[in-house]
Amino acid sequence: MVKKEINHESTSLQQLRDKIGWLTTSVQLAIAALKMCNRYTKHAKDQEQMLYENFELDPTIYDKLNQPVKQYEPLEILVQHKQVHAALGQLYEFFSNYLHDIVDEIKKYKPENMLHLLTKKQLKEFSLALPQIQALGSVERIQNAVLEQYFCKLHQTQHTQDLFKKLITHTRITIDSHISWRCLGFLTLRNLLVHNKGILDA
Repeated sequence: MVKKEINHESTSLQQLRDKIGWLTTSVQLAIAALKMCNRYTKHAKDQEQMLYENFELDPTIYDKLNQPVKQYEPLEILVQHKQVHAALGQLYEFFSNYLHDIVDEIKKYKPENMLHLLTKKQLKEFSLALPQIQALGSVERIQNAVLEQYFCKLHQTQHTQDLFKKLITHTRITIDSHISWRCLGFLTLRNLLVHNKGILDA
């Protein structure tokens, strides 16, 4: 009898991998199309011809391609840069959603595990008033109320880097420092592109 292989990956991770796969395909296809267009323009006899004419496209639909063929190469470089910037933005969004999905999965399947992992210092961040404790009436309900506070607070974390660090700290997961450094590096790069136009502060 063949043993069925057990998939230990979370649904969140599988969804993230699918999203990244489709994004990678889209970016590669767009860049490949740009390179094909480059070959097409190099064979154009009239370098003053508009791009939509060279590509035999309807100018009423592709009205933004009203630039001469000779301008194609700098335009291609600009579009590639924009593609990469947009892809980084989407990757950031995917990863941010992934972290929040992890929080939801922990809450759904093993919420009590987080309570055991929290340190006394972390538990002090959450509090219940005496009337609330009396109304809840049992240790189990009190624990659930504290956990609800905890998960709400995690979801309210605005910065993806902060949520990433909190999940690592609170779940006590060990991640190779090189992987963690690369991950935070990409998140920082995205913030640099979005909030500071790619310019490093002096």
